[in-house]
Amino acid sequence: DGLIGKTTAAAKLLKRGLSPSALDDLAACPFMFFSKRLLRLPEAEDAGGQGTMSSQQLGILYHETLRAFYAAGFKGDWRPALAKAAAAVFREDSWRPLGLYPVLWEAVRQRALSRLERLVELDQARLEAEGLFPARFEEELDGSAGELSLHGRLDRVDLSKDGKRARVIDYKTRYGESRQPKKVLKLSSTQPAVYLELLLGAGWYKGGPGGVAGVEYLNIEDDEETTGNSWRQTLEGDAWRQSREHLRGALETLRGLLARGEFPISPDEGRMGHCSYCSYARVCRKSHLPARSRAEHSHARAALGKARGEEA
Repeated sequence: DGLIGKTTAAAKLLKRGLSPSALDDLAACPFMFFSKRLLRLPEAEDAGGQGTMSSQQLGILYHETLRAFYAAGFKGDWRPALAKAAAAVFREDSWRPLGLYPVLWEAVRQRALSRLERLVELDQARLEAEGLFPARFEEELDGSAGELSLHGRLDRVDLSKDGKRARVIDYKTRYGESRQPKKVLKLSSTQPAVYLELLLGAGWYKGGPGGVAGVEYLNIEDDEETTGNSWRQTLEGDAWRQSREHLRGALETLRGLLARGEFPISPDEGRMGHCSYCSYARVCRKSHLPARSRAEHSHARAALGKARGEEA
């Protein structure tokens, strides 16, 4: 049933600190976390071949381009600087190591530059309106929330000139329902909660909780005109401040599950639920009715449900 008690492996993970991706697994389904992070069972491989490019590969290239562009800075027209950064990352000959057909790769390159130009155009207007500027890039941070040690990499942090106001920026390839603010506050994604706790502990940030403008996801391939989805999804600072204690309590609940070795199954078999992409169906006992019933009525599942803000 995933109730294994205290283990050395779990203690080591807690000492090292947890990333948002690890906490997302734990919040979604403790048994999935157990299979992946403690048993280290292999994940299903992406069955791609020549002529296809994974979203993960494309996302890495987008990240590298935006980091290089904003870190280098620019004066006046930003388009030449963006084109230069994109050309250095989306190189003409990169179709070889990526295993793509040359014609397809050229189409990917042109489309990527177009999407990046659209994003930067929108992003620049937002930055001017807020009085913030991109200041930190791919920032590796360690910190804590109560007794839980954390670590993570922030794609970008926008700061005010006096360093007392900040917004964390996270690049995403596409829009995601789980990143809606109301869902984020119910642990659909732990990134905002973790990133803002890490921000508060960063030596270069001069403001306290009151200076946090929030967390913003920038969806590179989305905008209302092209896909009908928003190009940005924002957890505003006020909403975070109002929910901060609940979020810290939720993170403590996750730490407690790991520390006590409680990893009950928590199925979500909807169309976008985590069961649709979980690699561990063969070892999961969700189809065993007695095991499923025990999990549903366990103290661990009750605590997890409270952390997610689920109704009793």
